[in-house]
Amino acid sequence: MAHKMKTDLANGVNLIVDRYSFSGITYSMAKGLDKRWVCQPEIGLPKPDLVLFFDVEPDDVKNREGFGEEALEKSEFQRLVYAHMKCIFDATYWKVSGL
Repeated sequence: MAHKMKTDLANGVNLIVDRYSFSGITYSMAKGLDKRWVCQPEIGLPKPDLVLFFDVEPDDVKNREGFGEEALEKSEFQRLVYAHMKCIFDATYWKVSGL
């Protein structure tokens, strides 16, 4: 996949990709896994030109319909994920949007 993405980019193709990379990293970190270890699958992938971060406080998320129906939708866990997301935030290519 990384090779095809690099080839397409080199050929002038614009890619819009929803990889969930950073959420996967932060969810894994919230479970107590080492940041360096959970970032290993990203090695060799092209760095995104832009990451959109929808900045929503965990206390606001728990008010949405159906919150808590998924296994990882627990308030304390979501606070950990949010804290890790704020730690890996990179203003050089991330843009923030509140909902």
